[in-house]
Amino acid sequence: MKFEEEEECRTLSMTRTRNNRVCWLIHDYLEDNPHALFAEQLKSMEIPAAEGVSLFRMFFINYCKELDEENGQEDSVTDYLEASLRVLDPRIYASDPYYINIRIPHAKEGHWELYTESYQPFEAFVCDDIRLDDDFRETPQVGFFTEPFSFPAVKESDHEWMSVKPNEVETMRSAIAAAEGEVLAFGLGLGYFAYMASLKDAVSSVTIVERDKAVIDLFQEYILPQFSTKRKIRILHADAFDVAKDLAMYGTFRFAFVDLWHDVSDGLPLYLRMKKLEKLSSSTQFSYWVEESLLSALRWKVFNAVLAHADSYDQIIRELSDSNLKRFATR
Repeated sequence: MKFEEEEECRTLSMTRTRNNRVCWLIHDYLEDNPHALFAEQLKSMEIPAAEGVSLFRMFFINYCKELDEENGQEDSVTDYLEASLRVLDPRIYASDPYYINIRIPHAKEGHWELYTESYQPFEAFVCDDIRLDDDFRETPQVGFFTEPFSFPAVKESDHEWMSVKPNEVETMRSAIAAAEGEVLAFGLGLGYFAYMASLKDAVSSVTIVERDKAVIDLFQEYILPQFSTKRKIRILHADAFDVAKDLAMYGTFRFAFVDLWHDVSDGLPLYLRMKKLEKLSSSTQFSYWVEESLLSALRWKVFNAVLAHADSYDQIIRELSDSNLKRFATR
């Protein structure tokens, strides 16, 4: 490999390191959740919440920088942090058809529970899939509101499993837009994808695969009756991977949306497992929840191996691209 290419590889390695640093900084910030501290500071200064956005941006960046310095880091990642954070407009989400038409009561079935959760003013949260740039720089997407914002959720054994909050709305937009014909949804949750897809004239039916009977019972009793499109909905009480192994038994599906994981930490093995089954259904277009983040986890998992065997920097870039990683995942 040429000297110039070796320099490019070192830059790429540095990008991976910075990506990971920013990811962990934001993770630590969200775990600490110091929004109450900032809200109290605004109150003590008698500054209205709507005017505190720029101050919160400074608070968020400085808080993360201090965490970074505590870990002995000297080079700044302020550029990432500035690009990560944005204020969200609650009216955009309040106008979503699911928010307008579906009301979630507080109800329990087995170890599952329906309830309503809220974000507090200046409570930061992941609001979209990561943004990948051409140089493999990955920017987490973090949002916040300046007023309380409520959203429906379902938890398993007191741990939130699924919700319909801005992150879910944003990360399902492209899959909903692509859905057409007979649609398959692997995973039920609160039925957000199924509902939004079923509203489309281009979608003739939505078949939902869910293995937990209690989740199905909660959905059928409290949520499905509110669907104006319930005639389009069919539910299969089955394991997603069993269905995927013999998809033709269950229908002729034009589109399948896979949402079987809580987040990337438990999602990558399930994603890889389903990708290997995807090739058994060549006539079905598959889409995966938070696939960009899943591909990021896969990219850095194979990064060292790619660097070790690649003959050129161009080959490294090709092998680490999203398109190649998707092909790799099907093997």
